Amino acid sequence: ATPGLYPLCWRPGLATSGLPEGRPFGTSPGHLFVTCSSGTYKLTSSGGVHCEACPIGHHCPGGTAGGDYLDDGKTRCGAGSTTLGPGSKRAEDCLCDMGKANVGGACEPCPAGRYKAQISDDAACPGQCPNGTTCGMGSVSLDECYPDAPNGGSASGDDRLP
Repeated sequence: ATPGLYPLCWRPGLATSGLPEGRPFGTSPGHLFVTCSSGTYKLTSSGGVHCEACPIGHHCPGGTAGGDYLDDGKTRCGAGSTTLGPGSKRAEDCLCDMGKANVGGACEPCPAGRYKAQISDDAACPGQCPNGTTCGMGSVSLDECYPDAPNGGSASGDDRLP
């Protein structure tokens, strides 16, 4: 169904099947809220209103009806976090992005010399540059490791490993 607010126009007394004798079925006029299911959100475009899969980097618990409007039900993941794919339903689906580790509930860049190539809530960055090499903060792969400079400095970008 298309999300929105729909008037209910049923008239009393039209349906009597299966009801006690003399008790016609009916309802007062009212409204029906149609929201998007969890993992989707309400998208309004030139083509109209429809439910779309929750995009990567967001979680969509489903639309909520309230007042005279419908919430779109889409929330961006916190800083440094994303989701594994589209269609995420809960805030818990947001995980630390590549190059970031979960430090006390916040996604912080990997320290220099370490990297993380996957999206996860790991508390540490598992990748470590080989001896004699390092990488910058927030690195995502071994390919970002480059030779250490003498005296504890770091090599320029021109000296990076092939």
